[in-house]
Amino acid sequence: MLDLTIVIPVKNEARNLPGCLDAIGSDFVLNGQTGVIKPKIDHRDFRGVGSYMEKHNAYASWEAARFASMKNDHQIKENFTWKQKMKYKLMRSAFIGPVFFFGSFIFMGGFLDGRRGFVFAILKMAYFTQIYCRLREIENQAKISDK
Repeated sequence: MLDLTIVIPVKNEARNLPGCLDAIGSDFVLNGQTGVIKPKIDHRDFRGVGSYMEKHNAYASWEAARFASMKNDHQIKENFTWKQKMKYKLMRSAFIGPVFFFGSFIFMGGFLDGRRGFVFAILKMAYFTQIYCRLREIENQAKISDK
Protein backbone atom coordinates (compact mmCIF):
# COMPACT_ATOMS: atom_id res chain seq x y z
CA MET A 1 0.00 0.00 0.00
CA LEU A 2 1.24 3.46 -0.93
CA ASP A 3 0.39 6.98 0.21
CA LEU A 4 -1.17 8.99 -2.57
CA THR A 5 -1.72 12.72 -2.90
CA ILE A 6 -4.60 13.69 -5.15
CA VAL A 7 -5.53 17.13 -6.46
CA ILE A 8 -9.29 17.55 -6.67
CA PRO A 9 -9.86 20.99 -8.14
CA VAL A 10 -13.05 22.88 -7.36
CA LYS A 11 -14.82 24.36 -10.38
CA ASN A 12 -13.39 27.78 -11.28
CA GLU A 13 -10.60 27.38 -8.69
CA ALA A 14 -8.09 25.59 -10.92
CA ARG A 15 -6.88 25.54 -14.49
CA ASN A 16 -4.57 23.20 -16.37
CA LEU A 17 -1.12 24.50 -17.14
CA PRO A 18 -0.63 25.33 -20.82
CA GLY A 19 -0.04 22.22 -22.90
CA CYS A 20 -1.28 19.86 -20.21
CA LEU A 21 -4.10 17.58 -21.17
CA ASP A 22 -6.97 16.91 -18.84
CA ALA A 23 -5.53 13.59 -17.73
CA ILE A 24 -4.21 11.72 -14.76
CA GLY A 25 -0.96 13.33 -13.77
CA SER A 26 -2.01 16.66 -15.23
CA ASP A 27 -0.62 19.77 -13.55
CA PHE A 28 -2.92 22.49 -12.26
CA VAL A 29 -2.61 26.08 -11.16
CA LEU A 30 -4.77 26.41 -8.05
CA ASN A 31 -6.50 29.56 -6.85
CA GLY A 32 -8.19 28.03 -3.81
CA GLN A 33 -7.04 26.25 -0.69
CA THR A 34 -5.00 23.09 -0.83
CA GLY A 35 -4.95 20.01 1.32
CA VAL A 36 -3.67 16.45 1.22
CA ILE A 37 -5.65 13.22 1.11
CA LYS A 38 -3.56 10.21 2.11
CA PRO A 39 -5.61 7.04 1.63
CA LYS A 40 -4.03 3.64 1.41
CA ILE A 41 -4.27 2.41 -2.15
CA ASP A 42 -3.49 -0.90 -3.79
CA HIS A 43 -1.90 -0.42 -7.22
CA ARG A 44 -1.96 -4.06 -8.28
CA ASP A 45 -3.47 -4.26 -11.74
CA PHE A 46 -4.90 -7.63 -12.66
CA ARG A 47 -5.77 -6.71 -16.28
CA GLY A 48 -2.50 -8.08 -17.62
CA VAL A 49 0.64 -6.77 -19.25
CA GLY A 50 -1.19 -5.83 -22.47
CA SER A 51 -3.35 -3.38 -20.56
CA TYR A 52 -0.29 -1.98 -18.78
CA MET A 53 1.56 -1.45 -22.07
CA GLU A 54 -1.46 0.11 -23.78
CA LYS A 55 -1.95 2.52 -20.89
CA HIS A 56 1.73 3.50 -20.86
CA ASN A 57 1.73 3.91 -24.64
CA ALA A 58 -0.96 6.59 -24.19
CA TYR A 59 0.94 8.12 -21.25
CA ALA A 60 4.14 8.30 -23.34
CA SER A 61 2.32 10.22 -26.08
CA TRP A 62 0.82 12.57 -23.49
CA GLU A 63 4.15 13.11 -21.72
CA ALA A 64 6.01 13.89 -24.96
CA ALA A 65 3.32 16.33 -26.10
CA ARG A 66 3.33 17.97 -22.67
CA PHE A 67 7.10 18.38 -22.66
CA ALA A 68 7.15 19.74 -26.22
CA SER A 69 4.43 22.28 -25.43
CA MET A 70 6.16 23.70 -22.35
CA LYS A 71 9.68 23.72 -23.79
CA ASN A 72 10.04 27.51 -23.68
CA ASP A 73 7.71 28.26 -20.76
CA HIS A 74 10.08 29.31 -17.97
CA GLN A 75 7.22 30.07 -15.57
CA ILE A 76 6.23 26.41 -15.49
CA LYS A 77 9.84 25.26 -15.13
CA GLU A 78 10.39 27.50 -12.09
CA ASN A 79 7.87 25.44 -10.12
CA PHE A 80 9.33 22.03 -10.94
CA THR A 81 10.37 19.74 -8.11
CA TRP A 82 13.96 18.44 -8.20
CA LYS A 83 12.65 15.13 -9.58
CA GLN A 84 10.83 16.90 -12.41
CA LYS A 85 13.93 18.98 -13.18
CA MET A 86 16.04 15.82 -13.39
CA LYS A 87 13.49 13.98 -15.54
CA TYR A 88 13.04 16.87 -17.97
CA LYS A 89 16.79 17.42 -18.31
CA LEU A 90 17.11 13.76 -19.31
CA MET A 91 14.11 13.90 -21.64
CA ARG A 92 16.22 15.03 -24.62
CA SER A 93 18.76 12.26 -24.12
CA ALA A 94 18.51 8.80 -25.66
CA PHE A 95 19.90 7.57 -22.34
CA ILE A 96 16.72 8.45 -20.41
CA GLY A 97 15.49 4.84 -20.66
CA PRO A 98 18.66 3.19 -19.33
CA VAL A 99 18.94 5.84 -16.59
CA PHE A 100 15.44 5.02 -15.36
CA PHE A 101 16.19 1.29 -15.65
CA PHE A 102 19.19 1.62 -13.32
CA GLY A 103 17.28 3.98 -11.07
CA SER A 104 14.41 1.53 -10.72
CA PHE A 105 16.38 -1.69 -10.59
CA ILE A 106 19.50 -0.65 -8.66
CA PHE A 107 18.88 2.55 -6.70
CA MET A 108 15.22 1.91 -5.83
CA GLY A 109 15.91 -1.74 -4.94
CA GLY A 110 14.03 -3.44 -7.78
CA PHE A 111 16.65 -6.19 -7.71
CA LEU A 112 15.20 -7.22 -4.34
CA ASP A 113 12.01 -8.23 -6.17
CA GLY A 114 13.93 -10.60 -8.44
CA ARG A 115 12.46 -11.33 -11.85
CA ARG A 116 9.42 -9.12 -11.19
CA GLY A 117 11.64 -6.14 -10.32
CA PHE A 118 13.80 -6.75 -13.38
CA VAL A 119 10.81 -6.91 -15.73
CA PHE A 120 9.32 -3.77 -14.17
CA ALA A 121 12.63 -1.94 -14.69
CA ILE A 122 12.69 -3.10 -18.33
CA LEU A 123 9.14 -1.81 -18.84
CA LYS A 124 10.07 1.49 -17.19
CA MET A 125 13.08 1.78 -19.51
CA ALA A 126 10.84 1.09 -22.52
CA TYR A 127 8.34 3.73 -21.37
CA PHE A 128 10.94 6.48 -21.05
CA THR A 129 12.62 5.47 -24.31
CA GLN A 130 9.23 5.69 -25.97
CA ILE A 131 8.74 9.23 -24.59
CA TYR A 132 12.15 10.20 -26.00
CA CYS A 133 11.26 8.77 -29.43
CA ARG A 134 7.87 10.46 -29.46
CA LEU A 135 9.45 13.77 -28.46
CA ARG A 136 11.95 13.49 -31.31
CA GLU A 137 9.10 12.71 -33.67
CA ILE A 138 7.16 15.81 -32.54
CA GLU A 139 10.24 17.99 -32.95
CA ASN A 140 10.99 16.58 -36.42
CA GLN A 141 7.40 17.13 -37.52
CA ALA A 142 7.61 20.74 -36.30
CA LYS A 143 10.82 21.28 -38.33
CA ILE A 144 9.19 19.85 -41.46
CA SER A 145 6.08 22.01 -41.06
CA ASP A 146 8.26 25.13 -40.55
CA LYS A 147 9.89 24.62 -43.97
